[in-house]
Amino acid sequence: MSATANVHVGEQWFGLFDTAGPMYEDLPWTNALLQVMSAGARFFTGLSAGYVQVTATPLATIPTNVDVDAWEQVVEVSVRSVTGELWVSTQDGPVDGLPMLGGHGPGDYRLRAHVRGRDTSFDGQTEPTEQYLLITWPSPQLPQVIMKAVDRAGSGLVAQSSSWAEEPARPWEQEQKERDDQIRRKLAELTEKFVN
Repeated sequence: MSATANVHVGEQWFGLFDTAGPMYEDLPWTNALLQVMSAGARFFTGLSAGYVQVTATPLATIPTNVDVDAWEQVVEVSVRSVTGELWVSTQDGPVDGLPMLGGHGPGDYRLRAHVRGRDTSFDGQTEPTEQYLLITWPSPQLPQVIMKAVDRAGSGLVAQSSSWAEEPARPWEQEQKERDDQIRRKLAELTEKFVN
């Protein structure tokens, strides 16, 4: 069963959340459309506040075709559901009128997310200019696949996340590494002494 609804966006996001999972986690972005979380995902919108149109389609198995032509960004990721309930949600909770996207029980699901119109308007739209198609099905964890990425919205997220990941080593980590290296050298000396 597929359904479409207008979803209110605040602070440039909406989510696909598990009822037992968080709405926010400080995790890196690995693509410019969505952030995979410990349970579910959070979507980055071009619109800072207003409405986007979301179509939600839960499936029992992998879809037989992939439509990338009509979309500006298509990303496929694995998401986890702790309770088996994944809902399109905002800061106010699940969106009325959209089906549950995790209806096959707790476990792993594949999410194929499509979007168009994120570069169109950035503030206070009453009529949606951004459209999302979210398709899910049960699937073991698989690597992320970026099928298409031609819009500009969100392009800085991945670069910003990468720079966070390249923090310099903390002093205590460096000290621990030096101690470990000393122990290895000492063991090598002792081993050579007793072997010869």
